Amino acid sequence: MKSLVKFGINGWCWSYPFYKEENFTLAISKAKMLGFDGIEVPAEEPEKLDVKKLRETLNSYNILCSSVWPVFTKNRDLISPNVQIRENCKNYVKKSIKIASELDADITLVLPSPVWKLKSTLTREEEWKLAVEGLRELGDFAAEHGVYLVIEPLNRFETYFINSVQDAVNLVNDVNHPNVKMMIDTFHMNIEDRKLGDEIRKANGLIFHCHMNDNDRGPPGSGHIPFKEIIEALKAIGYDRWLVMEPFSQASIGRVTVSDPDEQASDGLKYLRSLWRSLS
Repeated sequence: MKSLVKFGINGWCWSYPFYKEENFTLAISKAKMLGFDGIEVPAEEPEKLDVKKLRETLNSYNILCSSVWPVFTKNRDLISPNVQIRENCKNYVKKSIKIASELDADITLVLPSPVWKLKSTLTREEEWKLAVEGLRELGDFAAEHGVYLVIEPLNRFETYFINSVQDAVNLVNDVNHPNVKMMIDTFHMNIEDRKLGDEIRKANGLIFHCHMNDNDRGPPGSGHIPFKEIIEALKAIGYDRWLVMEPFSQASIGRVTVSDPDEQASDGLKYLRSLWRSLS
């Protein structure tokens, strides 16, 4: 039986900011040239992104949009004590959901708390309640557009709120909405989760998206993360969706993880495809 899994790459591998037409055209053309099935679309500033032109470009290269990847800043915080900031975050996620729908993608990533916010401003119980309420509201909006929200756990050095796979499982279960799921990112799991395969198996049907990055955020197969264990676990739970790489450029994250984006993207794709097929 042919695998339904598709292989994607984040547009920031080549282009930042992504919303510029020449930048997203470059990223899409590179993804096509190297053999990826799709590209994850960063939604840094939705109002600056020409979604119609982006869709035309995707179609012209016969490349899918795997998912939409919002960028959560301090003014996009679902658990902020400031109601205006919470509403701004919701509006931003709703714009990202619309972009996903217009690009025929069914995934929008979501972080309840922004990257680099490392201290709580309310009690854990208060923040959890705001997250649950906000995600339920956004889940309703996502359902109306045929899109799923996936909560991404980040490591403790980027956020304090949702770090481990189990944290995300607990939040998804409390939200209890059919269009709110979770995802894994192997880079973050390498820091926060002890037995990666076991955590994937326990999360089971809640996992709706995967970021496949090595321990230095480089392409899979370049470091020490046990991808064989991870893929065996994904196969055991019947995962059949996207595997997306994020070998970001220096321009997008401020430090070098990719010396030659084309070479490392190609090497990572070959490694992932080969490993997935070998474990069939």
